[in-house]
Amino acid sequence: MPTIEPGLYEQVEKRAETEGKLEETLNEMVNRLVKAFNPERVILFGSYAYGKPTPDSDVDLLIIMESKLSPLERYIAVSKVLTPRVFPMDIIVRTPQEIEQRLRMGDFFIKEILERGKVLYERGSSRRVGKKS
Repeated sequence: MPTIEPGLYEQVEKRAETEGKLEETLNEMVNRLVKAFNPERVILFGSYAYGKPTPDSDVDLLIIMESKLSPLERYIAVSKVLTPRVFPMDIIVRTPQEIEQRLRMGDFFIKEILERGKVLYERGSSRRVGKKS
């Protein structure tokens, strides 16, 4: 008879509770980003987007927006808007031009995000996480 890892049920319950709050929290964060920056797109990538999060997973977001700020200044500005955070997060903020440049260079990481990521918001589209129809 197989043995069950100690604490497994607690981990599963915690993950279910976390995932239940995730969509609500992401919706709130996307609303704050849209209000502050009017981004072109907000994309969830990584384990939460691809369906294999673990108890140690963070939330990975790619925010594509026009900006004259440096990459560091953009990151700081977006981080401030997304504070306080309920979940650990990795945030990448790029301009549309930077995304195009990375794709021309053959950046597989950016290509994978664009192909496999979950679009939470796209300007001019009805795509919106948690959007009520």
